[in-house]
Amino acid sequence: MNQQKKHIDNNQSAFLAQLKSLSKVSKARYFFEVAKCWSLIIFSCVAFPIICTTLWQTENIVLRLASIGGVYLVFASILTAQAHAFGILVHEATHFKVFANRELSDLFFNFTVAFPISLSIKGYRYEHQLHHIHTNTEKDPYWASMQKDKDWHWPKSRSETFGIFIKDFFGINGDKWAKITRPWSPFFQLFKTSNHGYQITWKERIQLITFIIIIGMTVAKFNFGFYFFFLWVLPVFAYLSPFVRMRSISEHLNINTESNKYGTRHVDCSWIEKQLIAPFGINYHLAHHLYPSVPYYNLPKLHNLLSESDSVYIEQSKLYKSYLFGKNSVLAEMVIKQKQH
Repeated sequence: MNQQKKHIDNNQSAFLAQLKSLSKVSKARYFFEVAKCWSLIIFSCVAFPIICTTLWQTENIVLRLASIGGVYLVFASILTAQAHAFGILVHEATHFKVFANRELSDLFFNFTVAFPISLSIKGYRYEHQLHHIHTNTEKDPYWASMQKDKDWHWPKSRSETFGIFIKDFFGINGDKWAKITRPWSPFFQLFKTSNHGYQITWKERIQLITFIIIIGMTVAKFNFGFYFFFLWVLPVFAYLSPFVRMRSISEHLNINTESNKYGTRHVDCSWIEKQLIAPFGINYHLAHHLYPSVPYYNLPKLHNLLSESDSVYIEQSKLYKSYLFGKNSVLAEMVIKQKQH
């Protein structure tokens, strides 16, 4: 018995040592990812107008419009992916301090990834901490909000599924998304502080006004209003929505488990799914919920470690091969040929 206890203690000590190593945060890694996202955004904003100007010279109007439409589809996809990447970096920033000073860390991420998609780090952190503590219960703000909206009640028929995602893509469900994201956004509190939940501080208000002025002056200086709308406003507030919905469905909806601790899914996914649905390792969502101190780039290692050493993790894990494709995908589980009554 003593030998068995000693073996268990040794295994636990080894695991904790590995977990401590995996929890180390690399400032350079986050700076690089933020810079990469912004490089792709700037490149797209410069390249698209130039390419469109060239294609506009095409004599055949059908070919001209088709070519511009195709190019727009490519750049809109790139920018939608960057907007989603920003959202996941906001999520990362709620858990980790890139700078030793938390205020400085929040300031950096507000200006680089949160404000551009109408969020704030503190606003998102307020509900997200409750979500981790009370996952999939009435005290979980995400869960409670989804229970009030039938669009988040799954599974659904193919026609219902198609209708919801199409409405998301074209911004028709914008008012519903606004209700979900309102508690995370400082823009709604710019002139009036909320009476409940997250309340914007005067420092954040100054930061936000500064950000708005910088963006406004930049757009005006380069006469970029038309392109700003099509290359950023539409990707953020319309095109991105169906991808966020797909990810959110996979994370916590329609899961039967003995413990809310394991009330999420792990999804292996293709390269394109990683770009549009699950950037920065968010598909390793079960590992993240169990050990939120581990940064995204170490989640694959954590998943492998748990798969090899934790029998409960293996038994309780909800593992899927894809979000969208194949029989063992989240979408296949969520869509039924005929609605059940």
